Amino acid sequence: MGVDYMIGYGCVPKEVFTSEGILERVKGGERAKRVQDFYAEHGERRRPEDMGFEMTYRTASGEEQTEILNLEDLIKKRAELEPYEHHCTGCPANRIGKPFGCIGSINYPISERAEYWMLSQLPNENEPLPYLLLMQGRDMGNTGESATELRRNNPGVFFESSASLVRRYPEMEVTGEQLFELLFLLGPIQPKRAVMILIFMHAIERNMEAGELMHMTPTPLDAPAKYPLVMKPDPDDDFSIRDLKEFFRALH
Repeated sequence: MGVDYMIGYGCVPKEVFTSEGILERVKGGERAKRVQDFYAEHGERRRPEDMGFEMTYRTASGEEQTEILNLEDLIKKRAELEPYEHHCTGCPANRIGKPFGCIGSINYPISERAEYWMLSQLPNENEPLPYLLLMQGRDMGNTGESATELRRNNPGVFFESSASLVRRYPEMEVTGEQLFELLFLLGPIQPKRAVMILIFMHAIERNMEAGELMHMTPTPLDAPAKYPLVMKPDPDDDFSIRDLKEFFRALH
């Protein structure tokens, strides 16, 4: 269970299946393969139509839902995408070089170490412009209340830590819940919010003037060269930090 995301770049497959339809088929195919591998590891050779499983998951509101899924149905629905996979070749949203590489996921629970890491990426008082943006984000209603409810009501499910993590500044404090809400609970991420997140997380260099920041959206043609991704993988990253870095790369 986790956060599934997709880069919202228009394409023929999205026109045919919708973004939600593609995500459902890709994730269903991945689940079917995992279940088939599980049966094979235990020496069971069943036909897909005779294989199924029960999947329990929680929605963003914390509500628990259960579905009974049949492998044959999942495999057939995933196969519907195959005639459209060639559209992914050369697509700028295909960040991993595979069919439907615009899709990614962040597994739950978010590790405590990853929450500390994200809070440590935030700007400090010696970085005037990004620090001002951080203060404005807090003042515009990003309270983290919805994420706080998830942590409180579902211990160990969404967050590894049961305690709220906080970074304190002279004028304010920022919590792990506020960051989680900013990233995942405020609806689809449009370019302006994406730029703000990349700056907060130091995924791009943030030593810039206000005028330059204003011209980052709509995206200038020289953006890849002018604002390269400076956040890099690290062998010491845990699974949550690794997933989050991939998410920020997708935003970039």
